Amino acid sequence: MNPRACLLPFAHGLTPQSSHTSYLGAKAAEVRAPNQSARYVALLLAWPEGLTDLEAARLLQLERTSICARRSLLVKTGIVVPNGFRKSPAGVKNVLWRIRP
Repeated sequence: MNPRACLLPFAHGLTPQSSHTSYLGAKAAEVRAPNQSARYVALLLAWPEGLTDLEAARLLQLERTSICARRSLLVKTGIVVPNGFRKSPAGVKNVLWRIRP
């Protein structure tokens, strides 16, 4: 396995094929990730109360899974923190994410 593979945010999958597919997806996104992260941070700075992953994805015109991948790394570094919940129209509680004050 490539030593850099452990640096990519991807799920190892339940089967060798799903792990390989997940790795290839993370590798393909590696080029776009810094730009997406910067756009996500700028968006959260403009929404101090926070946004759900779905709201951020719609505003940035990205897939929700892309937002989740960018956010999870920013949470690990302490840049992004949870800020309560917002219910969806279906009544599901979604976490609001914001820049750490």
